[in-house]
Amino acid sequence: MAIYIFLPEQYTLLSVVWLFSALVFSILWTTLKTIQKKSPSYSFWGFLIGRNLLMATLILYWFFDLEGSRTGGSTSALIFAVMPFWAFIFGSIGNVIAARMKKHNQA
Repeated sequence: MAIYIFLPEQYTLLSVVWLFSALVFSILWTTLKTIQKKSPSYSFWGFLIGRNLLMATLILYWFFDLEGSRTGGSTSALIFAVMPFWAFIFGSIGNVIAARMKKHNQA
């Protein structure tokens, strides 16, 4: 994350890649499942939903400047530096919840 903070503006491509790393991970996961001729599992959808709920909420909250989230401080855009980390955390929580739901539905 420190690398992200100190990079000059010409490295915006790197920041875009960092922001979409959780999405790229999801796409790679789906591709691997497709190659193995398996449909995406419950846990995949749990990861995807958990990740999207967090990222969409944070982006909309910042975009519409709710409670001064964009204009309230000079470091407000730092949420985009740590968002992929939290997306993996929330995605993993969704993954576990979906796996438990599948196990419960099979019982």
